Amino acid sequence: MRIAFYVVLIIAFASQGFASSWDEPWHEDVLRNSELVAKVVVAKASDDINELKVLKVVAGAGVSAGDEIKLLSTYYMLDLHSLSYPVTNDFLEEDDEYYLILKSSSRKEAEWMLSTPTSGDAQIEDAMAIATFRHSTAKALVDTGIYEKATSAIFNFLHNQAYDTLWINDFLSVHLNKKPVRIPKNTDTKRGKQEFDSFCNQHVALELFHYFGTEDNFKSAKKFLKLKQTHVQISAIRALSRINSAESKNMLIGVLKGKYDDLIKVFAVKALDRLSATELVNELENIYLSASTEEVCLVCDIMDDRIATKFPKSVKDALRELLSRWGKE
Repeated sequence: MRIAFYVVLIIAFASQGFASSWDEPWHEDVLRNSELVAKVVVAKASDDINELKVLKVVAGAGVSAGDEIKLLSTYYMLDLHSLSYPVTNDFLEEDDEYYLILKSSSRKEAEWMLSTPTSGDAQIEDAMAIATFRHSTAKALVDTGIYEKATSAIFNFLHNQAYDTLWINDFLSVHLNKKPVRIPKNTDTKRGKQEFDSFCNQHVALELFHYFGTEDNFKSAKKFLKLKQTHVQISAIRALSRINSAESKNMLIGVLKGKYDDLIKVFAVKALDRLSATELVNELENIYLSASTEEVCLVCDIMDDRIATKFPKSVKDALRELLSRWGKE
């Protein structure tokens, strides 16, 4: 298992191109706009149409798939900003297994599409999935059983279908009640591998909290904000945005006033937006006056196809957008 390679994946997924660019959707939108999550094996790879064998349907919304389907090189959420070469699913390798989040083509029943060339897929290796739970720029390596349970729960929640609340509550309880873990420096050791597994499972738990968290498990989630590790703090802030309480809002204001990285503060602004915390507008206006103008980025590599992803350019920019939307700037 190439664990060290996957650590790099979590920090920044490799670019698949050199000049084409698009606005990469958030994982929540990928799932909301999809119709099917399936485990597949690639029978025939091609730059145009890939032939797949469906091994298992993980989740679906009023659609069905046969044992064999075709994956087109067209996409249901691709917002191109530049194009200098054909955009295809060239990452797929014959005989490899993947989880794919799909939408049916209007042309034929057996033809399906991904959201973009860089989202909606999770490669499987040694019963582990290289998976997205927030945005394709943040990957986690998780057991396939965990991937299927978590992804089907989120999919069904977004499609107003029944989901396994018992499993969700148990998973949150087990992983959020543990001590927060950062990405280990060395994953070649037994301890390093265990810490990395814990880090990935806690990442999944925090992202599940974003959809399913309650006041009962809020205390176990909020402690993750104190761990000085960017990806952990981002997921912790997204978890806070699930709980509409004075405490969660005060914690988010504390982030904006405190010594946190600017990227973390931008996510705090987004969390307050999700909470519709308009009662804090006067305080946010005061924070805006001295807010940082240092540039932040969700996708920082100009050679990354996802470089056109829409994201505030700075903390001040994020606050300006929010206050303007609330009619206060």
